[in-house]
Amino acid sequence: MSYVKTLSPPEETYKASEPASSRQDSIKEYLMILYEISHILRARLKMFRKTDK
Repeated sequence: MSYVKTLSPPEETYKASEPASSRQDSIKEYLMILYEISHILRARLKMFRKTDK
């Protein structure tokens, strides 16, 4: 699971010794997860709206 890494506390994820590029990669990964979740939620909302009518 790729998102276990992003759920770890900030102290572990963003160490001062870590280069900026790897920090950016973890942020991109986190944004991708958020995007996927929002996409799934939107699809579910559309399904619920169809069943209401």
